[in-house]
Amino acid sequence: MCIFLANINLHLVFCSGNYCGSIVVYTTGMFTEAEQVIIEQVFNLPEIEQSYKINLIKLKPIKIRLTGTPDKECFCGSVRRKIWLKDFKQWYETYT
Repeated sequence: MCIFLANINLHLVFCSGNYCGSIVVYTTGMFTEAEQVIIEQVFNLPEIEQSYKINLIKLKPIKIRLTGTPDKECFCGSVRRKIWLKDFKQWYETYT
């Protein structure tokens, strides 16, 4: 099986015996250029500033759009903000 990743589509080519086929899987969850800029801006801040509420509020809609899952986090507590940011970074790394 061969796998090609091009832009936003995943193109799978498979062969079995004398038969070869392909599948194009259209992915809907790609970061826009603006989202990538926001993420990089937040990640390039000093570590303590990354978990400021104002910065997490910028990241939250990005994750909601791509996961399709509502996030009810209010970012009121500093510990919750740090946990959310850690989870966001792990999600981002696996997503990219």
